[in-house]
Amino acid sequence: MQRRDNITAAAPPPPGVTPNFAQPEDVLYTINFVTQIASMALVTPFVAMRVLVKAYISPPFLVEDYVCVLAWVLSTAYSVTAILMYKFGGGYHVYELSVEKYEGFLKALYADTLVYGLNAYFTKVALLLVIARVFNSFRKTRIITFLLVGAMAFYYAPMLFLKMNVCRPISGFWTPLASMEPGAPAPVCLNQRAMFVADTIISAITDTAVLIIPIPATVSLRMPWQRRLKVWSMLGLGGVATAASIVRLVIVFTSIQESEDQTVDFVRFNLLGTAEVGIGLICACLPAINIVFAKTNEQSAHAESEGSSPSAYFQRLKFLRGSRLQTATDMSLGTRARPTTTANEDAIEMMGIEEELQSDGTREAQWAAAAGNRIVRGSRQLGTQPEATRRS
Repeated sequence: MQRRDNITAAAPPPPGVTPNFAQPEDVLYTINFVTQIASMALVTPFVAMRVLVKAYISPPFLVEDYVCVLAWVLSTAYSVTAILMYKFGGGYHVYELSVEKYEGFLKALYADTLVYGLNAYFTKVALLLVIARVFNSFRKTRIITFLLVGAMAFYYAPMLFLKMNVCRPISGFWTPLASMEPGAPAPVCLNQRAMFVADTIISAITDTAVLIIPIPATVSLRMPWQRRLKVWSMLGLGGVATAASIVRLVIVFTSIQESEDQTVDFVRFNLLGTAEVGIGLICACLPAINIVFAKTNEQSAHAESEGSSPSAYFQRLKFLRGSRLQTATDMSLGTRARPTTTANEDAIEMMGIEEELQSDGTREAQWAAAAGNRIVRGSRQLGTQPEATRRS
């Protein structure tokens, strides 16, 4: 450890570089803080909108809604740990930090690694549960979705345990050897870089899987390409999250494994993690938000066709509470009540593809019934009865 201005540096500077402890070089220091605040400010309204939709427009709350809220809590905690890294110099060069600040940074990094795994898992589960419900009639898609949820649990659960016990004693994670008391036993730690590599590889693979799983079912839907692209865009915005996880993978192999400037490299790594989970949460909320636009358009069209007054229209639009049941508002406006829908029908409406998600079997049954009715009508016109009718 080098000392300068009565400060013990956390690491020696590169040859020819003079560290400035008073005014360190801002590499990612400000970017990290601004990004975390922006992430929370952007993701929170999407999650809040989803909660309001499920509470007022399209109740009840389902499993995926609770999972989405939990993922948002973990996403906020993930950003908070990144801000703590900022507080202790994350984004400055490590050789321009004191040992005390560097220890604080490593403590925040330890918390960050624990939260990331939980956050990534529940964010992807929220997305997968939406996919499973929307494409409930596609058996293969549903099975693959739940298999992926289980496979991720088998990875993230033991990995969380390993991260919690990465060093013995655990303080060995954030205490540099040079600052330990003389005669104190050296901590025994697992290969931390290998854990980062494993986390990033699994994240890239699962992000890609979440992106690909709904594509075959979407292709098989009988609907115009414009609506098909709409579904792909709503479920496939996760491709940006996939790109972020792939870039993280590149950083792991090019920087993290041989990093001599952890306070910069890990912040860069963490920023991409913030993008990954933030975009994933937004994707999980987009289908619910689609209901707001669909309902607004529906109410607007109804108001125009019925010549309703603005006050009556806004009375119905007031978060459309109970729009799935016959309510006092429906009765007062003389509208026909809609039957209560199932959770699966609700999810289908969230995507705006109600008509297209009828299975081929249902369509064929409808066509067969219609054809049978035409035969009966034709037989009556000719004064004859179908053979099956005569036998009965």
